[in-house]
Amino acid sequence: MCYPVSRPLFFQGEEIEARPYQLDCLKKADAALIAGRRRMLFEMATGTGKTLTIAMLMKRWFQAAIISRVLFLADRIELAKQAKETFDDYLRDWPAIILYGGRRSLEGQIIVGTLDTIAGQLGPGGFGHAYFDLVVTDECHRSIYNTHRATARSF
Repeated sequence: MCYPVSRPLFFQGEEIEARPYQLDCLKKADAALIAGRRRMLFEMATGTGKTLTIAMLMKRWFQAAIISRVLFLADRIELAKQAKETFDDYLRDWPAIILYGGRRSLEGQIIVGTLDTIAGQLGPGGFGHAYFDLVVTDECHRSIYNTHRATARSF
């Protein structure tokens, strides 16, 4: 169904190998998608390559034409910047932009932003329901379950 992870992987100018647990995560995500599951939770410890794993998943699903637009929500701007750097490196064929501080844009196939910024862009002239094929929330547990519960439900 989905394209295999290309071997070797080239990331940050180096040749790397996907870790077995990253490959397992990709297989489980594909299986969940095939089973019709719309929501998935991936839990990985700090330093295990969560963002790169999501980038590998996105690449597979972009190549298979399963997705065409992605929203990557981060709790803090620092995390958003790190994610964009990963996407710019690993997903060069799919433009990524970062939105923060009220910046507005419908450009790019990968939108990286903080919850505050994205919440202000819902509705007319902004992001509507089903605008994104994939929404990833990274480290947003504090925001989603407190002040932005309605924003999270919009997607």
